[in-house]
Amino acid sequence: MAHVIHLAVQLTLITLKANPSDDAEEYHVSQGRARARTLSLGAQETGIAASMDKLRRHMYAFRSRRGWRDQLKKQAKAIGAAYRQLTLDMLVRWLFTHTMLNTTLGLERAINGVCAVQTMDPTIK
Repeated sequence: MAHVIHLAVQLTLITLKANPSDDAEEYHVSQGRARARTLSLGAQETGIAASMDKLRRHMYAFRSRRGWRDQLKKQAKAIGAAYRQLTLDMLVRWLFTHTMLNTTLGLERAINGVCAVQTMDPTIK
């Protein structure tokens, strides 16, 4: 049953042009050069693809940069939220899109707090 749900979610993301890339390096954000992928007109109209792309770029930054991760841990502790390791979704892992969204929602206030006051990379807000 879980596999069928996973396939349905992945098909929906593909239809909305918000499916994850096979290459996680596509979400790599160089210091001072954060930018979203160029999206087709249909994807821009829905905003879903742009939101998912932005979320994946943020997850990549928080996972791969020590300063970002440390700031997130401090911010989560300050607001009383339990810190959890952020995951990046991928096509071959069942439920990773759900896990990424669920973890992000649990740390939403902490992530917004870090992004609002950080001075490590002004192109990521």
